[in-house]
Amino acid sequence: MPTAVPAIIASASIPRFLDAIRKSGVPTKVDGNYLKIIGFKNSNDAALVSLFKSLGFLDSSGTPTNTLRDYRGADAKEAKII
Repeated sequence: MPTAVPAIIASASIPRFLDAIRKSGVPTKVDGNYLKIIGFKNSNDAALVSLFKSLGFLDSSGTPTNTLRDYRGADAKEAKII
């Protein structure tokens, strides 16, 4: 059964978060505290964690997966595919 994609109220945060992934180091864990550290202070931004878990960028505990690492190191064309 496919994983449901969580609702995102602040969809403009998605490209900002993807940009942050490419510019910052790989964190040990992505959670609400990490989001605040990198500038995502809106309470709606917390939904990014669930979204990126469902997309496979984070595991169930919020630890970055190889998908996040691959995205981070990819050129612009490869990043769009990922």
